[in-house]
Amino acid sequence: MAIILLACPLSVLAAVTPSSVRQSVERSGAPATLQSMELNGGLDTVLEGIAEGDNAWISLYPSLVPGTNSDLGEEFIDAMGFALVTAPAKALSILDVVDKRITKKDEAMYRFGTPTVCTMGIVYSYDKPSSLRYYKAVTASLAAQGKHGAECLKIINESMHEIEADDQQGKMTWGTRHG
Repeated sequence: MAIILLACPLSVLAAVTPSSVRQSVERSGAPATLQSMELNGGLDTVLEGIAEGDNAWISLYPSLVPGTNSDLGEEFIDAMGFALVTAPAKALSILDVVDKRITKKDEAMYRFGTPTVCTMGIVYSYDKPSSLRYYKAVTASLAAQGKHGAECLKIINESMHEIEADDQQGKMTWGTRHG
């Protein structure tokens, strides 16, 4: 147990707050911080905070996602997708930050920007009724953002049209989670 404690960033073990996570990332890096949070259950706090639209948690997204594996990366992408409903202005602003890093060829960020978050990727995790409710909520939320939400709204609509076409052809496999 002592070895695990020494390997884990102390700030994350003490309390999982946006401030403690930010300090841990600065001190130990995103991969070590994420590993520590996975061990102590703090990762759910971060993902829920992002999904629920907490500005402080959403602000951590660009710092944390480069340290994720593919499964955890998908969880962060889904959480930001929900943030587009719960806190669209903040989520879009953070996606702008990620997109700027992508244009500067920051390869760790490629799968975390607007082109990925602003799709209907949740359909592979969530059942059809939940996905359709999400689509209705996110399109309304993005439309209310006007010009700032336009690109994301366009991507989501295009994605949904592809999903609907696949569904009509019997090619769509919906997820099983309910939301």
